Amino acid sequence: MENKNKLIFELLFWGKINPDKIILKKIPSLLKRNKKSEKFIKNKWKKQIASGLKIRSNDTRPSRYHLDGLKITEKSVEILASPEISYRDIIGSRSDKFRKLFKKEYWPIPVSVDMILIAKNKKGEKMLGVTLRNANQDYKAGGLHMTTGGAMEIGKDKNPIDAALRETKEETGIKPKELSNIFCRKIIFNPCQSEIGIMFTATAKIPIEKILSRRHDNENKILFIPFKKETLEYWLLKFTHANSIDGIVGALTIGEDFYGRKWAENIFAKILKKSKDYENPQKRKKMEKTDIKKLKKWLNKNTADK
Repeated sequence: MENKNKLIFELLFWGKINPDKIILKKIPSLLKRNKKSEKFIKNKWKKQIASGLKIRSNDTRPSRYHLDGLKITEKSVEILASPEISYRDIIGSRSDKFRKLFKKEYWPIPVSVDMILIAKNKKGEKMLGVTLRNANQDYKAGGLHMTTGGAMEIGKDKNPIDAALRETKEETGIKPKELSNIFCRKIIFNPCQSEIGIMFTATAKIPIEKILSRRHDNENKILFIPFKKETLEYWLLKFTHANSIDGIVGALTIGEDFYGRKWAENIFAKILKKSKDYENPQKRKKMEKTDIKKLKKWLNKNTADK
């Protein structure tokens, strides 16, 4: 599933290693800033607030880790990062125009994590956990993510797995002790979001019915879709751009485990064909809007959350 043209994402790591082998190493920041880049970020931030973005008191303070590099060996992955970027930095620089005006060393690149969750219902049927993104999300609002995720936070997370477990608890109510078979599977770079995603997979020890009854934050709505080859194919190919990039890669990862690498490569080739205009901001927004609209109709018929 190698993405050579880097159109949708760049694959940085592909394997299956224990989560304690994904290590965060803090280093002095290599992120460059100048008056022009800071002015751009400040102006974009103001526009986002004016358009309705909900802000918090610490959004302009350093709260996220910036990726400075990776060191990958056969046994471990070292995330070289500096605790210096704010939510404002991320939102203010998240645009095609910023990436065209400034070289990559000026891009604030947050370190984010994902937990791809498999669970069974009381009948023993295996299902895949996804989250419906609410209308206030700054990325793919109304679309889907796989299953939980977010940025590593300064002062909260010592390593990527800490962030993944924290996000899972916050967004689903599932405690770390209620998860098994946790592995790091992939690390990707999302060029349209200027972030890296560290992907973990896990199996829930508790049934779906119990998960859905748990209290959690209101950031997203938890859903479970049938774990069948035809369901994954239909979801990925019919609603491609309603999914977050991490969601697409996560579904392909799980599909590869159960249906083989050839299956994943074939589906991915079809996704790339559908995404030939993805680099065009206007066409990308149109594709996302169309697929999200179709997705909402499908979800009403095919989720366990009815």
